[in-house]
Amino acid sequence: GRAVLPLYVVAAALMASTVAEFSTNDWSALYTRDVLGIQAPWYTAPFLAFQVAMVTARFRADALGKRWGVPRFVRRGALVCAVGWAALLVASQYAPSQGAALALTLVAFAVAGAGVGPIYPAYMDAVALPGFDRPLVLARLFSIVTAALVFGPGIIGAIAQVVGLRTAMLLPPVMLVVAASVGHRHLVRRHSARSQPEGAHDTD
Repeated sequence: GRAVLPLYVVAAALMASTVAEFSTNDWSALYTRDVLGIQAPWYTAPFLAFQVAMVTARFRADALGKRWGVPRFVRRGALVCAVGWAALLVASQYAPSQGAALALTLVAFAVAGAGVGPIYPAYMDAVALPGFDRPLVLARLFSIVTAALVFGPGIIGAIAQVVGLRTAMLLPPVMLVVAASVGHRHLVRRHSARSQPEGAHDTD
């Protein structure tokens, strides 16, 4: 019913974020090796750049969210990073040398990690349904999101079989845009409710 609608909104956003994150985890090295032709050990470097940027962004998410406002920080940061991610991936495919291609790809996946990183903490913190036990809500949420964890990387593989990996790798930036947009209104409502004086009515 309507009472649990925020749960499904957050789940949809996290599913999109999960597809972006774990597809990148599984396919970034193969993209760098098979599409760009970069050999060991360097073809794993974009994966490391993504992980370092994502972890750093998650550690910094609270401080930056307090400074700029969590909904604005998450949405605008993810949108900017998604555009940069896609543009740099395309540019890497037309780089004049493998060194330039690797440099562009490193920046692309670092930007990706910075955009993906804050989404999970922001939405997990915003899950609050009146009348529902929070651990139960989180359990249901993780059950839903697990589907994206299982099937997300496979979707990239299926698309790659049809159009090639260079095109399929544009799906994760698209999923980052979806993740930033789907749950934005819910984030705004949750943080607006928290900013109300104690005892004020929560209209969510």
